[in-house]
Amino acid sequence: MLDKIADGLLNAASRHWQLKLATVALLALVWWINPATLETTINKLSLATLGALVGYQIDALVFGYARPSQVSEAVVPSAMLRRAMIMSAIVIGVTLGV
Repeated sequence: MLDKIADGLLNAASRHWQLKLATVALLALVWWINPATLETTINKLSLATLGALVGYQIDALVFGYARPSQVSEAVVPSAMLRRAMIMSAIVIGVTLGV
């Protein structure tokens, strides 16, 4: 099961190079404007990213039979909404320190 999760994370990482580039550019901007807040910014961004990854994996593991890409057209919006709610709840919880 861990191999499946690792393969999914590696595939997603290779697809999102624009997001990585934008992240590096924004971090450079934060460092240029106020270097003292860079440590806090990196901490919060890493917590939000970790929360998103954990939320996605929890949704994929719990609702493996109802992934948005594997359900019928009529059910896709509710599957996407379910995934968004799970991910956002975990991101908010992790970033608030709950």
